[in-house]
Amino acid sequence: GPGDALPVASREAEMRRIVTCIMPSLPQLHQVLVKPPPGPVLITSTGTLTAFGATRLVVLRLLVIMLQAGVPTYEQELVQAGMLKTVLDLFFEFAWNNFLHTEVKRLVDFILAGVGQ
Repeated sequence: GPGDALPVASREAEMRRIVTCIMPSLPQLHQVLVKPPPGPVLITSTGTLTAFGATRLVVLRLLVIMLQAGVPTYEQELVQAGMLKTVLDLFFEFAWNNFLHTEVKRLVDFILAGVGQ
């Protein structure tokens, strides 16, 4: 496609610009994680469970992808928005959601590796 012709440095610079544009919306993305759109309730033999939901999973994936862009202030913005605490709380609240756990692991791995530094 047309984006394939861009040199790697141009794609990285474009990604950093996109992340910088999205960063002011972190509080709204945080709200989606905290109070997602209504979703299905799962009825199990032990009671009812609220699903984590595709919307929250997409928001979490976006946060991880944004971290890969290497914008130096992004990690700090995540912390200030309360995002890391919320993500870790969700990790334990949805103990059986492997998709969520994979994204949280990726997020933590990137932070510990200092990708945004």
